[in-house]
Amino acid sequence: MKIEVKNADLGYGNEVILSNVDFEMKTGEVVCLLGPNGAGKTTLFKTLLGFLKPISGNIEIDCRSVKLWSISEFARKIGYVPQVHNTPFPFSVFDIVLFGRTAHLGLFGSPGKADKLIAEECIDILGIGNLKHRPFTQLSGGERQLTIIARALAQEPAFLIMDEPTSNLDYGNQVRVLKKINELRNRSLGIFIATHSPDHAFLLDARVVMICDGKLYQNGEPIKTITQANMERVYGVDIRVIDAYLESGVDRKVCVPVI
Repeated sequence: MKIEVKNADLGYGNEVILSNVDFEMKTGEVVCLLGPNGAGKTTLFKTLLGFLKPISGNIEIDCRSVKLWSISEFARKIGYVPQVHNTPFPFSVFDIVLFGRTAHLGLFGSPGKADKLIAEECIDILGIGNLKHRPFTQLSGGERQLTIIARALAQEPAFLIMDEPTSNLDYGNQVRVLKKINELRNRSLGIFIATHSPDHAFLLDARVVMICDGKLYQNGEPIKTITQANMERVYGVDIRVIDAYLESGVDRKVCVPVI
């Protein structure tokens, strides 16, 4: 299954933020979206999530225009993980994850045994079984983010759109969340993740899409797209991309700013 954006201008009203966008993503791959603030990452995400309509062009899921999808059909295909999720109510982790089943229930439906089993499975997949009965309001930032990913997974979507899911986490929790994202690709999910850290693309071995000057500037393997020249053009700062040799013998690229 795949999402395709075809020759689309994206923006608000008649104001084009991203022009002539041609992009596709398949299940089973991770794509990292890179670009400075205000470049159009949020515009692209809002359009893929159905909050904005393309000014021109079309978006298709599984070769079918999203214009033909109902809200409930759309919610069963695409899950969303925001940067931050706060709730004033002390719902348990299990209840938060179970909310992800809403897309599969009728207007006045309530979750049944099968829905609860799916929520349990998603909690196990994210490795947060020990938090199942904890109030969401008492969790750390990393625990909350893993819970929200489990909730999105409970939708049983084909694609997950993740808006800077590690931006408010300490370094350890960033690594834990990235490990889980890497594991999810093996569940035939397509994962589209916006990040401000180009190193995340190397860690996830993700396809990279860069936004620059109102267009998709680069689209390809991280080793070919995250280069000194591209990073300097996109972000306007002096950056070196160097090799880091690990004890395991793995050669990994990292970005180092020149200050």
